[in-house]
Amino acid sequence: MEHTNPRAELVSVIIVTRNGIRFLPDSIRQLKRQSYRNIELLLIDNGSTDGSPEFVESNYPEATVIRCVGNTGFSRGNNIGIKLASGEYVLLLNQDVNLEPDFIEMLVEVMGNDPTVGTACGRIYRGRAGGAHTSVIDSAGMVILRNRNALNRGSGRNDPAYLKVGAEVFGAPASAALYRREMLDELRVGEEYLDEDFFAYFEDVDLSWRARALGWRTVYTPRAVAYHVRISGLFVGPGGSRFVSEHLWRNRYLAMMKNDSVVDLVLDCPWVLWFELVHLGVAVVYRGWRLRALLRAIRMMGKMFRKRRAFRRRAKRLVGTSGWYGVDSRPLRKDGGEI
Repeated sequence: MEHTNPRAELVSVIIVTRNGIRFLPDSIRQLKRQSYRNIELLLIDNGSTDGSPEFVESNYPEATVIRCVGNTGFSRGNNIGIKLASGEYVLLLNQDVNLEPDFIEMLVEVMGNDPTVGTACGRIYRGRAGGAHTSVIDSAGMVILRNRNALNRGSGRNDPAYLKVGAEVFGAPASAALYRREMLDELRVGEEYLDEDFFAYFEDVDLSWRARALGWRTVYTPRAVAYHVRISGLFVGPGGSRFVSEHLWRNRYLAMMKNDSVVDLVLDCPWVLWFELVHLGVAVVYRGWRLRALLRAIRMMGKMFRKRRAFRRRAKRLVGTSGWYGVDSRPLRKDGGEI
C-alpha cells in the first residue's frame, strides 16, 4: 500500500484468510481505493488451498504475506499480524468485508480526536456474495447484555435512525475495527492480544471486555461504512455452522471466567440464571452440543483463571466494566469531536 503522507499515522491492515479467493479481489481493491493512503497490508494465510496467497503476492507485491501451516485460527492469525505490524493503528479486517473509500479515514479521525479512545468502529451493513449491498445492519458496535450474551448493535434491522448518530459503545466486532497499538500492547497477555484458546468467535468480546476494564473507550461512528458478507463457518470449511455455534457458546463462558466479577455476577444473577436455565433445557431436548460447549469450558477453567490473573498483574489501572451490562450505548462527551 502507498505511504504518501509521512505525517499521517501508519495504519496496519491485517487480513486473516483461509480459502478466501472469492472475497480477496474485492476486499483488497477497496483498500487500494481508500482516501487514507498511509496503509500497510499484512495477509496472514491459514493454510489456503485455493491460491489466495499466490493471488496477493502476484497482484499486490507491496503486501506482506505470511503463510501458516494449516488453520491456526482467527485469533492466532491476527496475533501474528499484530506482532509484525508497524502502524500506530491496527485495522483487523475480515476477508469478506468491503470498505467504503473513506472508511479508514473516518476511523482514524475519531481516534485522533481523543487519546482515551482505544477502538473505533463503523456502520457495517450486510453484503451479498458478488458485491451486492443491502440496507440491513450487520453491526454498529457491540453491546453486552446482563445475561452476558454479546450482540451486534442493530443487527438485522433496516438501517434504524438511532444508528445514524455516533456513540460510545461497549466494544467493536473484529470484522472491521481500528485499534490503537498502545492499547493492544497494554492488553497483551503473554504473547497474545486476542486469546488463542478461543480459536475464533467471541474473541473480540473478550478483547473489548479487557479494554473496557482498563478504561479504554470504544467509539462508533456512522460515517465509516462497510459491508460484510458473513459466510458461516468461513474458516472451518463444510459443516462449519455447528463448529461456529459450539465455539460461540464455549467462548462466552471462557470470556466470563476471564473478565466478570463476582459482585457483578451476583447483581445480575436473575438474568444470568434465567438465560442458563432456558438454554440448558433447550440443550437437553434439542441441542446437545450446548452441553458439550459447557463441559469444554469447564475443562479450560484453570487456564482461563491463570490468564485472568496474568492480565490483572500487568494492568496499570483497572476500572472495571460495571454499568455497561445491558447498555446499548452512551452519548459522546462534548470534547469527542464530530463523528
